Amino acid sequence: NNPHAAVAVVLMQDNKILVYKRARDPRKGTYDLPGGFLEFGEDPLDAVVREIKEETSLDIDKKDLEFLSSYTGPYRENESVIDVVIQAKKWQGTITPTDDSEELVWKPLSFLDTKEFSAPYTTLREILEAKHV
Repeated sequence: NNPHAAVAVVLMQDNKILVYKRARDPRKGTYDLPGGFLEFGEDPLDAVVREIKEETSLDIDKKDLEFLSSYTGPYRENESVIDVVIQAKKWQGTITPTDDSEELVWKPLSFLDTKEFSAPYTTLREILEAKHV
């Protein structure tokens, strides 16, 4: 029962982080970072570019990406995921939610520590606060 590989993408603006409200299970109704599973043979940075386009309609360039951390956690019953968390420092376009999300919203970093945020990124807030002080 090996974990599935996924990417999660941090976009920050005015000390706020972009999150989406999950429109589907698992954890429907909670918030998460944009991202998703890697396709077979896909490079994680290519997955970031693809997933951001699919989930937000934004365009990003791989040269504007920075690795932040990785986390392993539960996904569904008897399934786990390893999330590679990458920050996009620049992007282009207008944020538009897709069918995977009810909404895309900017939240303060403290939101990462609430029960509404679904991912177990235990150190992400501290990492981002250290980078954006």
